[in-house]
This record gives sequence, C-alpha cells and structure tokens, in this order.
Amino acid sequence: MRKQSLKRLMLTYAVGYLALVLAAGAAGGAGMYFLREASKESTRINTIVNEVQDMRGNLYRQVKEVFDGAFLNDPHATQQYQQYERRIEQHFARIKGAPLNGREREAINRLETAYRLVKEQADGILESRSTMSLRQRQKIFDAELEGAGLGEYEDAFRAIERVLLLQQSEQQERLGTLTRLAPLLFVVPVVLALGLLVLSRLFLSKQVVAPLSELEAATRKIASGELGVRIRIERIGRRSAATSRGPRQAVPRRRAPWPAARGASPIRAGHLVTRCAAQGWRLRLVAPAPLR
Repeated sequence: MRKQSLKRLMLTYAVGYLALVLAAGAAGGAGMYFLREASKESTRINTIVNEVQDMRGNLYRQVKEVFDGAFLNDPHATQQYQQYERRIEQHFARIKGAPLNGREREAINRLETAYRLVKEQADGILESRSTMSLRQRQKIFDAELEGAGLGEYEDAFRAIERVLLLQQSEQQERLGTLTRLAPLLFVVPVVLALGLLVLSRLFLSKQVVAPLSELEAATRKIASGELGVRIRIERIGRRSAATSRGPRQAVPRRRAPWPAARGASPIRAGHLVTRCAAQGWRLRLVAPAPLR
C-alpha cells in the first residue's frame, strides 16, 4: 500500500459512513412521504364515498317529499323538498371541490346528469299536481320518476361506487407494500453501517495496532539496554529490502540497529513509533543474530 493508506482508509470509512447515514435518512424520508401521501389519498377517497352515499340518502328523502306533496297533500312537502335539494347541491359542490382524477370526474358528471333528470321529473310532478288527475300523477311518478329517473341514477351511483372501491383496493395494496418495506428501509442501512464499522476495526487492529504494539515492545527493550534486539521493518502489504538481510548484516550486541546518518543524531526509541506509523511500516521482533 501507499504511505497514505491509513489516511485513505479513514477517509473512505468516513465517506462510507456518511453515505450510509444519508441513505438511511433518505430512505426514511421517502418512506414517510409515501405513507403520508397514501394516507391523504385514502382520506380523499373515503370523503368522496361518504359524500356520494349521503347524497343518495338525501335524494330518496327528496323523492319521498314529492310523494307526500303529490299524493298526500302535505303542506310542508315543498319546503322539505327544497331543503334536501340544497343539501344535494352542497354534496356536489364538495365533491367537485376535491381533487378528482379522470375516471372519478367522468363518473361524478354521469351521477349529476342522472340527478338533474330526477329533479326535473320531480319538479314537474309538484308543479302540475293541481292540474293533473291522481291517475296521471301516479303514472308519471311510477314510470318516469321511479322507473327511468331513479333507475338511471342507481346505474350512475353503482358506476362511481365501483370506481371508488377499486381505488380503495389499490390504495390498500400500496399501503400494505409500504408497510412491508418500511422495516427494510431502516434495517439495511444500519446493517451496512455496522458491517463497515466491524471491517474497519478489524483492518486497523491487524494492520496498525498490532505492528505498533510490536514496535512499542521493541522500544521498551531498547530503552532497558537490550540493544541486541533487531526490528524487522516492512511496509504494510509488502516487505522492504531490509527484511532479507543475511547473517553478515546482523547487528552486533550492545549496538543500536539503526546507525545514525552522517551528521545526524541516532533515532531515539521514543520517536520510533511515530516515524514508523507515519511511513506505514510494520515492525517485527526477531531473535538477535549470533556474534562473530
């Protein structure tokens, strides 16, 4: 390896750890975003379903007031009829005010068209009750209002109900998928981070800590006067030429194994750890060679 191998290892470890933290944060943020969007979509669909069902109930109450006014001469029937009419218009306004996709808008337009037909027939019965006979009113009410008008409305209601139920089913499937994937979005980055931590510590222990421990033991022996100790120096990952010295190159007893350069002082044992660590060297203790 190069001299900067330890520095590069620490840089790679820091970058990898930061990348995993960012990945975990991004995955968690994406999961929360999709869950929030799915929850909003589910709420929107449920709101439309409730509005459509309430509107259908108010329509049948409105038709009942038509019957009471046309056949039972109820004096309050017209007023009640108009109240239900306003409620139905409010239902349509709330539904159209919500964000709708293409299929929903098409189904709502069909439902509104069917309601306008029922309302037109109901208005005609109430307005002409004084000029029509009971038989004529009965015929219009049974054939046109309940038969054609409400029949068309029921078809439109079932169509919008199918669209909304299909979307609810799709939304529940998405929520189930997100729920199953949510643990993985958090567990996988954590496992990778732990693996990176373990590997980096193993590398540091084998390639850095162990050689420095050997070097420290050697310096202690040298400091205690055992100058016959030889230290084999090799770069991490490849041996240097100093590891292949023969017997003739053995250092005599009581002499330091590192002669000082010309004009320079000998290397102190206390500085040996720092210098070898900076150069990326690995030190090994060997038995002293026999003196000649």
